[in-house]
Amino acid sequence: MLPEQQVWLGTMSWKGMLSPWWLLAFVVPLPLIVYTFSMRFHFDPHGLWALSLLSLLPLLGFFARGWMLRTTSYRITNERISVLKGVLSRESDDLQLMRVADVQFRQNLFGRLLNVGDLRILSTDKTVPDLVIPGIEAPAAFKEMLWNLVRERRRNMIAMEQLNQLNVIQ
Repeated sequence: MLPEQQVWLGTMSWKGMLSPWWLLAFVVPLPLIVYTFSMRFHFDPHGLWALSLLSLLPLLGFFARGWMLRTTSYRITNERISVLKGVLSRESDDLQLMRVADVQFRQNLFGRLLNVGDLRILSTDKTVPDLVIPGIEAPAAFKEMLWNLVRERRRNMIAMEQLNQLNVIQ
């Protein structure tokens, strides 16, 4: 049996953050802030400042989501997928490759343009039945690489079972 070897280690790509939420976070606040400054002498300034600050909430949400996703790391070996996440406290979860049932990827319009997408791994594992790895660059190639690892792991497990059966018979 081969020792466990790391195949991939990474986090979400920044290109994966580009989505319709990106538009909401950056494009929507700009006209509201410009409007606030252009109308400050015609209306109640306190209400307009509140509107400007309120328009910054999507931007704060965008950066909070990015921080959370960037502090989640994924490690793929020839035996398992490990997820390490958390900002202040850490949480780890493992998914054995032999338990992977299906691998899918999804790309939105921005993802197709930038060749980035989300990878979804369905498994028979009770603790991690549905694992999503967001913002993967070249998701189609990544999916194939992962499927090849799953197939190789299953072949090795079948070979080990056959050897065990031979040892029991003898």
